[in-house]
Amino acid sequence: MRFNWITIENFGPFKDKERIVLSSDNGVTIVWGDNGRGKTSISNALNFVLFGEVRDRKGNTNDFISAINVNGAADGRYSFQVSLDVSDDEQHYIIRRSISPRPGVTVPQSNDDLIAQLQVNSNGFIVDSTEANHIVNNIIPKEVSRFFLFDGELLQEYEDLLNEKSTNGITIKNSIEQILGLPILTFGRKDISSSVATYSADAVKIAQNDSNTAKYANHLAQAQARKAEQEKEKDRLEGELAKLQNEKRALEEELKQSAHYRELVTKRDALIARIETMEAQLKDKIADSVLILKDAWRWMIKTPIEQRRTGLQSNISKLSAKKSSASVQQALLDYLQTAIDETSCPICEHDCTPEELVQLRAKMDALRSNASGLTPEEASQLESESNELASLASVRVELSRANELKKLLREIDDLRVKISDLKDTQLHSVKADIATYLATYKDDPDAPFEAAKRLASCEQEMKVISQGIENTQKAIDDLIAKIADFNKKIATLSQNKDVQEANRVVQLVTDLECIFAEAIDEYRNRLRKEVEADATELFLAMSDEEDYDHLEINDNYGLSIITKDGTPAPNRSAGWEHMVAFALIGALHRNAPLEGPVFMDSPFIRISRIKKANMVKALPKLSDQVVLLAFPGEIDEGTTRNDLGANLVQEYSIERVNSRHSRIVKGGV
Repeated sequence: MRFNWITIENFGPFKDKERIVLSSDNGVTIVWGDNGRGKTSISNALNFVLFGEVRDRKGNTNDFISAINVNGAADGRYSFQVSLDVSDDEQHYIIRRSISPRPGVTVPQSNDDLIAQLQVNSNGFIVDSTEANHIVNNIIPKEVSRFFLFDGELLQEYEDLLNEKSTNGITIKNSIEQILGLPILTFGRKDISSSVATYSADAVKIAQNDSNTAKYANHLAQAQARKAEQEKEKDRLEGELAKLQNEKRALEEELKQSAHYRELVTKRDALIARIETMEAQLKDKIADSVLILKDAWRWMIKTPIEQRRTGLQSNISKLSAKKSSASVQQALLDYLQTAIDETSCPICEHDCTPEELVQLRAKMDALRSNASGLTPEEASQLESESNELASLASVRVELSRANELKKLLREIDDLRVKISDLKDTQLHSVKADIATYLATYKDDPDAPFEAAKRLASCEQEMKVISQGIENTQKAIDDLIAKIADFNKKIATLSQNKDVQEANRVVQLVTDLECIFAEAIDEYRNRLRKEVEADATELFLAMSDEEDYDHLEINDNYGLSIITKDGTPAPNRSAGWEHMVAFALIGALHRNAPLEGPVFMDSPFIRISRIKKANMVKALPKLSDQVVLLAFPGEIDEGTTRNDLGANLVQEYSIERVNSRHSRIVKGGV
C-alpha cells in the first residue's frame, strides 16, 4: 500500500490548499519545518482523514473548531478538508473527509454546529457510506496506526515495554500483537471460550438434576457466576484503565505543548538579550565614529600644513645660511681690521710687517667687494617665516583615520541590518507563536502548569486500577481451578449418561480451547524470535558500540541490549532507548501482514549527532515509503542528504506566511 498525495485545506496553519505529492520511488521524503509551522498538523491531518480525529494543543480529541485555520475563519471560512490518494495493489482510492457548518449555522461555536462528511472514490466510482467506512478502516486500522503515524513520544513510550507490569507497556504490547496479526487467533480463542461457557452452563443444569452431583453442581454454578462477575469487573477496570491512558496521553501532550511554550519564552528572552547587546555595540560604534569625525579637520589639513611647513623650512634654511655667511665675513673683516690697526695679530700676537699689512688691506678689500648679507626685505621675510613656522609647530596634526572611519561605518550598517532582521523576523515570529499559544489558554492561563499535577494523579489512579486488574485476574484463576475440581467430582460421582455426555462435550471444547491457547503461545514465541532477529539486524546497523552483540526480547516485546559477554548493557541512555525502539518499529513492519508507509514527526529530539546520522541511514529499511517531518537543526540538512543519497527521493519545506498561516513548497531548506 502506498500514499500518493495528501491535500490539506484551511486546516491548522494551512489556510490555502496545500499538497504533498509523494514519489512513486521507494525511499525517504523529508518535510522540513521549524517548530510551530505545521509538521504536527500534517500528522493530525492524516489522523483526521483516516480516523476522523484531530487533537488540539491541549490534547483534546475531536475539537474540530480548533482545527479551523484562524485566518480562514476571519475570512468567514469555517470548513476544512483533507484528501488522501491511496494505492493498494490493483485498488485505487481517493479519500476525502471534511468538516463544515451545519445548514443554517453561520458562525459555529462548538462541534455541535459542525457536520463531518466522508467520501471515498474507489477505482473511479463514489461508494456508499457503509463501504466507504469499511475501505478506510481497512487501509490502516486505528488500533495499529501508532506504528505507521508516530512521533518521538512513541519512542519514549517504548521504555514501558521493558517493565512487564507497566499498564502502558501492556497497551503497546497489545498494539504490537495487532499489527503482527495475532488478534485473528485470539478472536478464535474467545469464540471457543464462549462455547466452553455455554456448554458448561448446560452441563451444570443437567448435573443439578442428578442427586449424586446436585450439591457440587450448585457449587459449580455459583463459582461460574462469580467467575462471570469477576470477568465483568475486569472488563470494567480495563475500560477505566483505557480512559486513564487516553487522559495520560492528553496530559503528556499538554505538558509537551507547555514545554514548547517555555522553549519559546527562552528563545524570545535570548533574542531580546542578543538584540540589546548588539544595540549597545551599535551605540558604542556610533560614539566612536563621532569622536573620529570631531577631529577630522586635523587629519584632513595634514597634507597642506606639511607642504607649507616644508616650504617655510626650505626658505628659512636658505636665508639663515645667507645671514650666517654674512656674519662670518663680518667677523673676518673685524679681525683683519684689528690686525691692521694694531699691526699685530690678535690671536698669536705676531707683529705685522709692512708687506703683511698691505696684504691684509688687499684681503679686506676683496672681502668687502664680495660681501652678500641679507637685504632688509630678506631680513623681514626671515623673521616673518620663522614666526609662521613656530606657529605651525603648535598645531596638532594627526594621521588620517579615514580607513578606521570607513570600517566603523560598515560595522554600524551591518549591526543595523542584523538588529532589524532579528526584530522583524525571528523575534516577531517567536512573539507571534507565544501569542498563539497563550490565546489557546486565554480562558484558563494556568492550565498548562496544572497538567503536571493532574498527570501525577492520573498515574496514581492507573497504578490502583492496574493492581485491581491483577487481583481480579488472580480471583478468576482461583475460580477456574475450583470449577475444574467441581467438574472432576461431578464426573466421578455421576452415573447419569446425560451428565457424562455433557461433561465430555465440555471437556472437548475445553481441550480445543487449550489447543488454541498453545497455538497462540507458539505463534507468539515464533513472532517474537523473528522480531528479535530483525530488530537486532537494524540495531547493529545503527550502533557504533562495538561491545553490543544483539537484542533480547521479553514477553512485552521490550528489547534489552546484550553485550558480547552475554550480559545486559547497563544504564541505557535515552538515545539508546530511541535507537532500540526505532529498530523494533522496523522489525514490526518486516513481520506484519499489513504493509504501508511510515510517517515520522521529529523522532530525533533526544539523540546525539552520531546516533542521529546512523538512524537516518536506517530510515529506508523501515518501509518502502518513509516520510520524515523534521525541523532544521534536529538533524543536519547537508549530512542527512549525504547519508541518504539516492534513498532521499524528494524534499518539501513548510514556509511561514505569518504566525497563523503556513504554506508547503517543493524543495529543501
